[in-house]
Order: sequence, then structure tokens, then C-alpha cells
Amino acid sequence: MEEKPGGKATNVNDSSSADEGPRPASRRSSSSSAGPSTAKKPTVKRSGTSKSKKSGRAQEERSLWARLEAKLPAWVLKIKDRRQQKVFFRCWVASWLSLLLILPNGNLRVMGNAGFFAGIASLMMPPNMPIQTFLMAMIILIFGCCLGWAWGCAAMAAAWRARDKELYQRTVQQLASQYGSNLPSALQLRIFHGDFLDTRSTVVYGVFLGSASFVLGYLRTLNPKLALPTIFATIFVDVICSYGPLIPTPQYTILNTFVISTSYYVAVGIFCIVFIFPQTLNHQWLGDANALLTSLKEIVEAQDEVLELETDEMNRDEGSLYSTLRAKGDQLVASLEALSGKTKMLKMEFSYGQLGADDLEDLETPMKLLALRTRGLMSFLPLLIQHVESRGKDKTPAPPGTPAEGLDSKPAPLHTRKVAVGDTFRLMHVRDIDSRWEDEHQLRVEEVLPILESATSNLRKATLDGLKTAISALTFINTQRWKRHLIGGRRVLEQMKEEERDVGNAMEVLEAALKDYNDNARNALLEPYHDFLASPFEVDQHGRPPFSLRPLFVCFVFQSNLIWTAEALQTLLRILNAAQKKRTQAQLWFPKGLDKLFQSWFSEGDVSPLDEGLPPIIPFEVDKVEDDVFDNKYKKDPDSLPPANIFQKIGDSIHRIHQWLAEPGTIYAFKVLVVTIALWLPQVIKHSAWFTYRERGLWGLIMGQLTLAVYMSDQLSAVVGRVVGTVAGGLLGAAWWYVGNGSGQGNPYGTAASSALFLLPIVFYRIFGPSIMEAIMSGVTCVTFFLPVSRAFTDHQAT
Repeated sequence: MEEKPGGKATNVNDSSSADEGPRPASRRSSSSSAGPSTAKKPTVKRSGTSKSKKSGRAQEERSLWARLEAKLPAWVLKIKDRRQQKVFFRCWVASWLSLLLILPNGNLRVMGNAGFFAGIASLMMPPNMPIQTFLMAMIILIFGCCLGWAWGCAAMAAAWRARDKELYQRTVQQLASQYGSNLPSALQLRIFHGDFLDTRSTVVYGVFLGSASFVLGYLRTLNPKLALPTIFATIFVDVICSYGPLIPTPQYTILNTFVISTSYYVAVGIFCIVFIFPQTLNHQWLGDANALLTSLKEIVEAQDEVLELETDEMNRDEGSLYSTLRAKGDQLVASLEALSGKTKMLKMEFSYGQLGADDLEDLETPMKLLALRTRGLMSFLPLLIQHVESRGKDKTPAPPGTPAEGLDSKPAPLHTRKVAVGDTFRLMHVRDIDSRWEDEHQLRVEEVLPILESATSNLRKATLDGLKTAISALTFINTQRWKRHLIGGRRVLEQMKEEERDVGNAMEVLEAALKDYNDNARNALLEPYHDFLASPFEVDQHGRPPFSLRPLFVCFVFQSNLIWTAEALQTLLRILNAAQKKRTQAQLWFPKGLDKLFQSWFSEGDVSPLDEGLPPIIPFEVDKVEDDVFDNKYKKDPDSLPPANIFQKIGDSIHRIHQWLAEPGTIYAFKVLVVTIALWLPQVIKHSAWFTYRERGLWGLIMGQLTLAVYMSDQLSAVVGRVVGTVAGGLLGAAWWYVGNGSGQGNPYGTAASSALFLLPIVFYRIFGPSIMEAIMSGVTCVTFFLPVSRAFTDHQAT
């Protein structure tokens, strides 16, 4: 008989027991004792050596790739996700097709000189969103374009009425006498030299341009969702008010080429988002929910490593478990942000699947509550590290039986511990006394953690299994929606019922584990302190007990957050299981509440992803007291009453105007106004009109308007991001041009082939760039990358 590690005795001659042993080792031992007959086969030896070399190389390659992944930022690794790969491919195809539109000469003549605007629009608003969201975004975008065009046409009509007609006739006569028969070609040139500038007309254009820039800039601060349509409206107004003063007669169709180019991209975007991996908002919401639950699962799994940490591993160094968990916390916040804002629009689309918009709305609140509770579970490791650092390092435990010293004893040297801000000498001295008591009775946090790990093992396993079950159920719901045999199909219906049973079983197991922990297991932490807490004790003159409870309360943090996490998961599983029982098969869901379609875009501000969907905070009830009670005893402040006469109303109006002028949004709008007029004036002054036209002063005006930000930190980030993005985009655009065209005048085939390659990193960075500064850099890089090549090709084809 032989004793197994688990404690059960087994017979070594039992064939079933022998099969459970390490088979590769038995094979090696048998081959080594096989005798001369096996030794005569050198080919087997070479094969084994080659296999070992191949496996060694494979392991080395995997380790290299793992080290590379650890160094790469999280947003780069998004390309590993299959869903993100589909989105990236769709956006790349849309940008590439937008460029191909300007390559045929016939199509380029239809689009005009601003045909490049289709490619710029494809990079400014890529089709990386669900169908209904993209269609709504395109409607808002076109509305912004039409608003800017209408404002510009109004400015042109008003400026024509104010223009001096006699001055226009005299200028035409002077040019006719000077150029004679070449007058038509000379007019095209002299227009941009400012020969037809008129002061009264220019002032009207300036008033319309300034008012439009102020209003549109103020709207961007009120609602960030309207940033893109207001930007396009601003660009359209800039074009008309920059070239309008130079042109002597009204040209209301001056923006035809911009509108046609934008419409081309709208058509391309709709085609790509409908026919290239289409997805509904319902599908994207479930995908984001799965990503959120996956992040929560990884955090719960990491708690096993937290409870097994050694003392020297409890630090905040790069590559430590603390840094890994912190990165997972950032990923959790990103998943919450991806989920936020989509729930309001779920009822506005057609979708097909097992769960509808109402069911997903019911899942949102417990899911976000679960994320909050799991985020609280992550606070245990920083607290544990802080406790170890404040205790001091390289401390030798006091011999057993040595009494803890009083407050007058000498504390441990300060260089052995990490001093936090606000730590006084007395506080550190008290911690040193507690540490000595913990060392004496072997009740340091390192001795208590194994008890915590053993007591919570069942609850942690049940919580982890519940998360895995929820992920499996949501994955099945999201991936099996388009299966032909979902409706009435026996196999898929059986799998659907199996997923429902799994969720119910996981909920029951979690409930049982939570009840067992609350009734029995949680008391295990108190066992080492039972003798100290059960016997009577007295506090000293400073109100401190004669023993230390610091490790116990540190473990209570983990215990409490684990219980709250399990309760939140229990709520989520219960709601998910109820939805599964209610929806027994997939069906077509029709939109509801279409009146909220545009309200979601025009609503002011966004709710924090940590607060959105959570139950409202109910204030305490306060007894209401009638005003007459106070009127009888106290007189009211006259300034607190509403204005009664004309003078008070005037003063109140002045006060409100003063408050409005001091708002950050108003100050930003005034900054946009000043920068717009300052960059617009050189275009309408005769001595500098031709220079600014030749050097693309209009682009400088647009960049100046978009570089401004509300706050100084955002302003600096925008300036740095746009400068870096402009330089990087210009260099990449030049490389793209010379790779595809060489020293030629524009080869459509070379341009199309090189653009397919160069657009890959550009589109990837545009979609997955994480931070605000990198988003600015990616946007400007994309635009300045696309602008020189497309504009150069357009100019060469025009000539």
C-alpha cells in the first residue's frame, strides 16, 4: 500500500492507480531500460532531440511575445480582440474607398477641388459605431454642414447689399483697360490679390463670421456631443467668409464641392457599416458588458495571488502585482465608460436576439454596482502594502514572553519604514509598539493572511464561478442571435435552457457560500484573538488596549468588500436568470421612444460612468416649517427676495449678465472670437490677401479655432498635440506621396496601392488612441496626412 498526497491509501499494483501517475516519466524510464533492441534506433533519438529543440524554440518565442505584450500599452493590444479587428477593417476600407473616389478623372471633376474632404471626413468620423448610431451621427453632421452653409449664404447676401456697386464697376473698367482681351483669366487672378475688396462688404462678413464662431464655440462647451457638427459648421462659415469678400459677386454655391465630398463619404460610410461586419447597438452593448465582466473576473482571480504574497513582494514596484492590478482597474474604468451612454439609445433601433432593450436596461444597474464593489475589493492590496511599509523592514521578532514596551520605549529606526505624509513621531511610535506585540504573539498580518485565505476560499470560488457563468450566458446570447435554428431549433434551444440552468445553479451555489460564510467561516479570523478578547482587559492612559488589532482590521477590509461583491453578483445573476426565463427564444425587437433619438445628442453633459444607472440617493426627511413662523420672529434679508421694481430688475439682469460673462464657456467663446478675427483679417487686407491665399491661410484659421480649449491644461495639450500631429502627418503624407508616385505628377495606381499600406497605422491610431492628447494628435495626424497627398493629386490632375 502507498499513501497518496491527498491522504488516501492506494495499491501500487492497481492499474487504475498506475494510469494516474506521470506518464511521460514512466515512458522515459521504460525506454531507458528497453535493452539493446531499442538502442539500435538512432532515428528515434534524433527525432526526440529535434522535438525538444522545437518545443524550446516555441517556448522562447512565447516568452518573448509575453514580454513584448507586457511592455505594450493596453490600447495597442485591443487589436487582439476579434470584434475590434472587424471594426478596424471596416474603418480602413471606408478611408481607402474615400481616397479612391478622387483618383478617376471623371469622378474628380464631379467632386471638385475639395474632393479630398471626403477622406478627411472618413478619418474625423470613422464608421466605428453601430448602424443606428452612425446614421444618426451622419444626420447631425449634415445638419451642421447645412447650418454653416445657410449662415454663410446669409452673410453673402447681406454683404452684397452693402457692397459699393460703383467701386466694383470702376475696378472692372481699370482691369479691362489694363489686360484687354485677357480680362477673364486676369479676373481669376486679381480676385485673390484683393482688387475687389470693399470695406463695407468686408465688415458685414466679419460680423457674421464673428457671431458664428462665438455661438458655435459656446455650443461646443454646452454639449460635447455636438462638437463634430459645430466644427463642420464652423469650417463652412470660414470658407464663405474668407473667400466671399474677395469675390465681387455672390457665389452661393461656393461650398458645392465640400457638400458633395461630404455626401460621398456619407454614402461610403453607410455602405461599409451595413455590408462590412454590421453590428447593432444591442450587440455592442453585450460585447462591452462581457468585456466589463471579464475585467471583474480577472480582478477576482488576482485576489488568490494577493493572499499568497510574501512580505518582500508587497510593494509598488513596476511589474509587481500592485501595478498589474492597477492596470486592470484602469481597464475596468475604460469598460465602464464604453458601456455608459449606450443604454439610453438601445430602444431606438431594430435588433434581433434573445434580450431586448428593456432587459439590458435591467442588467445595467446591477452590473455597474458589481463593478463598484469589485473596485472596492482592489483596495485591500494598497492597504496591505501601506501596513507593511509603515511597520518597518528587517525587524527581528521579540523572543516569546517579552512584554510589549510602553510609550516611553525607543521606537524602531525611521530608515526601516516608509513615512507617509502627516505621520507624526508619536504615531510611528505607537505603530512600533503594535508591531512588537504582533511579533511577540506571532499575529502579524503574514500569519493572519493564511487564515483569511482558507476562510474565504469557498466564497471566492463561488464568486469566480458566478462571473464565469454570467460571461458564458451573455456570450451565448450575443453570438447565437443570428443562428437560423435559434427559433424552434432543438439543439440551440437545449443549449439556451442549459445556460439558464447554469445561471440558476451558480446563483444557488453563491447564495449557499455567502450564507455559510456569514454564519460560520467569517469567525475564523477571530480565533487567534479569542483569548485576548474573551478575557477582561484594561486600556492604558492613552485609551489603547494591551494588544494590537491592526492585522485583523486590515483583513476585515478584504472580508467586507468580498461579501459586498458576492451580494452584487447575486443580484446580477438573479436578474439575468429572470430575463432568461422570460425570453425563451430570439425575436425581432422594434424601436421604442423615437422621440428620444435627438434628445440623447442634445442633452447637456454626461453622467459619470460610476454613477450612471445607480439608485438615486434619497435625502433625509426634513420637517417643513411654514414661512409665517419665521416672519413672526425674524426679518428676511431684502436681497434674498425676488426683484420687485424696475431698478431691482435692471440690477438683477446686470448681475446675471456678469455671471454669464464669467463662465468658462463664455470666456472660451470670446477666445474663439478673438482668434478667428485675428487670423481672418490678413485674408481680407489687400497687401496680404494673395500671400494668405497662396499659403493656405484658411487652414491656419481652422486650426487656430480648433486648437483652443476651455481650460489651460487642455489648451497646452491641444497645442502640443496639434504641433506633433501636424509634423508627423506631414512627414507620413510626404512619404506616402513619394512611395506611390515617385517624382511623377500623380499615378492613380501607385497612389491607391501605397495608400492601402499607409492607412493601416493611421486608421489604427485614429480609432484606438487612448488619451485626450493622443486623440488630438491622431486626429490632426490623420488630417495632415491625408491633406497633402489628396490635394497634390487633385492639383496635378486639374493641370
